[in-house]
Amino acid sequence: MSNIVSHYTSTETTETPIVVSDTHGMHPVPRQIDTSDLSTSGSTSTDSSKKRRRTAQRIKFFHSYSLSPRSLKKKYVQAKRKHAVMRQKFYDSKKKITSLQKTIFNMKSVMTFVKNTQFLSEDAVENVEKTYDSVPHLLMQRYLKNITNKTVTHESYPSILRRFAATLQFYSMKAYEAVRNEFALALPHQATIRKWYQNVNCEPGFLTPAFDALKLKVEELRQKNHDLLCSLILDEISIKKQLDVDGTRAWGYVNIGVPTENDDLTPATEALVLMVVCLTGHWKLPVAYFFIASLSAKQKANIVNETLIRLHNVGVDVPSITCDGPTTNFAMFKELGCNLDNVFDMKTWFSHPSATNKKVYCVLDACHMLKLIRNNWSNLDTIKNPDGDLVRWVYVKELYKLQEAEGLHVANKLKRAHMEWYRQKMKVHLAAQTLSRSVADAIEYLNTHHLEEFKGSEATVDFIRKINDLFDLLNSRSPRASGFKAPLRLCNEAVWRPFILNTVHYLLRCTDVGGRPLHMTPKKTPFLGFAITSFSVCGIYDSLVKVEKLKYFLTYKVSQDHLEIFFCSIRSKNGWNNNPSCLQFMRTMRRLLLHTKIDQGSGNCKVLDATTVLSVPSTATHLEQSLDVSLYRKYNYALEPKEQILDHDYVCSETIELSEILSNVVTYISGYVIKMLQSRHKCEECVLACESQEDIREGSYSLISFKNRGIVRLLKSPYLTN
Repeated sequence: MSNIVSHYTSTETTETPIVVSDTHGMHPVPRQIDTSDLSTSGSTSTDSSKKRRRTAQRIKFFHSYSLSPRSLKKKYVQAKRKHAVMRQKFYDSKKKITSLQKTIFNMKSVMTFVKNTQFLSEDAVENVEKTYDSVPHLLMQRYLKNITNKTVTHESYPSILRRFAATLQFYSMKAYEAVRNEFALALPHQATIRKWYQNVNCEPGFLTPAFDALKLKVEELRQKNHDLLCSLILDEISIKKQLDVDGTRAWGYVNIGVPTENDDLTPATEALVLMVVCLTGHWKLPVAYFFIASLSAKQKANIVNETLIRLHNVGVDVPSITCDGPTTNFAMFKELGCNLDNVFDMKTWFSHPSATNKKVYCVLDACHMLKLIRNNWSNLDTIKNPDGDLVRWVYVKELYKLQEAEGLHVANKLKRAHMEWYRQKMKVHLAAQTLSRSVADAIEYLNTHHLEEFKGSEATVDFIRKINDLFDLLNSRSPRASGFKAPLRLCNEAVWRPFILNTVHYLLRCTDVGGRPLHMTPKKTPFLGFAITSFSVCGIYDSLVKVEKLKYFLTYKVSQDHLEIFFCSIRSKNGWNNNPSCLQFMRTMRRLLLHTKIDQGSGNCKVLDATTVLSVPSTATHLEQSLDVSLYRKYNYALEPKEQILDHDYVCSETIELSEILSNVVTYISGYVIKMLQSRHKCEECVLACESQEDIREGSYSLISFKNRGIVRLLKSPYLTN
């Protein structure tokens, strides 16, 4: 029997009779339900709508007996199918989670995964394993959250996870990306890590004040429609193994700019410093430093790429990087993208990590290469040039012995320190003065006078001159210089480019006594280094001068001297301590970067604008003994006979017989004295008296003539050299 439902609604009645059939289906039985919820009098519209919804739900429930078995079965089948699908998904997820838990059960497993991908060295793996033991649990939590939400969460990262991410990214960006992709982006993006690295207190890492200063420089030059061109230089300075505590933390361990809470770390032995040198100005700026124990080639390449990215982000254009010549740096160049296998056609550049259309050229410091070529030549004693002639170190020794025996130098600076270079092997000026044109001229001059000790020295003289001229070209400092010391310009390209290429091929074809090319022996570093630097200098010139970004290129701008002098400032600040501790280094860096300027000393390279200190006598007795005759006469002091003799002690009663070599040397020195006198005194009689030709031995001008390439001017400054 059909159900009969009657609704009575009015504003006066609050109940609605509902008629339903009785249990026997004979007579309808009225049933009352409360419909007061439908009443709208004395209530707001919101309350009325809520009451109507509740009433509708009750009515729907009251009619639930009208559902047919077919519809219920259909819903049951659908629910059963959905349950089966969800159960399969749950099983798959549980299986995947179990597998992942086994993979990252401990940090060693995570690092094994990274190590198997050949992205991280064993030392870096050991350091990370030792420091971050609780990271796998955090990685698992974030992994589950990300795969559950199917989106990457951007909530704050725990401190331990931040430090782990920064450490792993420091050692290898590729390893970091592999871990991040493997664990569903549970680690932050590398751009986020760069923000974490930033600090304002000059602690290890990338120095925020330095990059802020570079931004200002970039904006200043852009207003003038110029780009900020800088060379990037990196080198290590030794630091002392010492644990210092500044009240809040301990210093002395490996530190890459991320604080650690574990004391079981490797003590730092070096500080790696990266500095930029402006190519169009006269300033330099350290941009990052790290306390390290050792770094592999991949790790160094990773740091270089990270630095180039940061410099590019602030608008700095870096056409070159400079370092010294350890084997690790050669491997670093290959990791960056250089190809050094074919020595006669090397690819000495790599693509910029942020702008692939830009080339970054690799430069090995010319000063270090000069020292190494001196060291290797001295140790080998004899090498062969491409023609098979012998280049012998013994000629340099014989020149030193001759000058020591005669008491005067043949227009060169060769002394005992140059022969015993191994006592001061880091001094650049000793190597530069040994492999100089003046030494080559002296050996050639003595060979022309048929001295038996210098017979057959032509190949040695040619070798020294080539090295000297190549070093001058790769170390040009002044835009007003001439010859091979002149800057690289368009007007002199026809002179320096053929010379630099010919000299590189000359060095690469030099062999040892056995005939093996020197660039294929353990002594290969300086020969390959000069070749790499020469090719890179030509490339930098083409990318800057030929496109009119620079008017000329001074190769000294890419020298490592800038960083070496900066290291000297750090040492001088700590009382000339060659090995400052980590805390001393950090505080000195902060002061040099932000506060006071410290005078630069001279370490293994000379400061170009050196100033000498005037010495004064320490006692009154010494002062009286130092007074000359003019002061005695000025103050009417009595001159004793002994003092009168001492005043004229340069007068010799006997004539000294000089050898032909010494006679030429004395004449050469006197010519320099005359040059100085002529520059200060304009009296013609005095000048003529100095230029008198009386009592001068015939042939005593041969050294002057040789140094002047055959030109001897007899009237004005006759003994002078150009």
